[in-house]
Amino acid sequence: MGFVVTGFSRFSDVVDNPTEWITQNLGRYLSDRRSTAKVDGYKVLRVSAKSTRHWIQEQLGRDCSQVGVASAPAERVIMIHLGLNVTTRHFDLERMAYNCADFRCPDEDGWEPKEKLIEDNHARTIGSSRQTTLPLDNVAARLKGRGHPVHVSTDPGRFVCNWIYYCSLMEQDSPAKPWQSLFLHVPSFKYISAEDQLKFVADLLEDIQAEVEREAVPAL
Repeated sequence: MGFVVTGFSRFSDVVDNPTEWITQNLGRYLSDRRSTAKVDGYKVLRVSAKSTRHWIQEQLGRDCSQVGVASAPAERVIMIHLGLNVTTRHFDLERMAYNCADFRCPDEDGWEPKEKLIEDNHARTIGSSRQTTLPLDNVAARLKGRGHPVHVSTDPGRFVCNWIYYCSLMEQDSPAKPWQSLFLHVPSFKYISAEDQLKFVADLLEDIQAEVEREAVPAL
């Protein structure tokens, strides 16, 4: 099992995006605390629908290139996408994403879709959603037990956060490699400090790992 963590750079009137800082500093933090969580990659993405979709497809393509190689079974990939919610004072674990791009402001490419389908096929409507297959309620309970202010949310907005999450969740059914995703909305550093946010994300990775491993143990 390996994690890939993404954050976002600046957008609109947000010059310093906390998720950029978290993504850039999480590796050091995990190393210092000798975490058992294995992170295979970190990526700070532009707040751009086109860029994020291309990056997701690039990751899947890299996974597909390993199919058929005589080696151990493909390793599970867990994508952890971080995004800023300027209106919240707690952490939100997003349960789902919606097949709707309805941007409240232009992305960094100047694109501002209104009620546009992300997955445009006859089986998916503007109201369709996709959900994470991770054991979110159990993970949230663990995090609350550690004293973290965390909620499980069903509304990631309809901006690029929802866009990348939906694109990532689309790959859960890919035969190329076991792939699961989670989107985490974080507050501004003025509400929860940078170091406390690093600790939360580290705890999140370890708690996801513990729950996934627990689920994998066959019942006696």
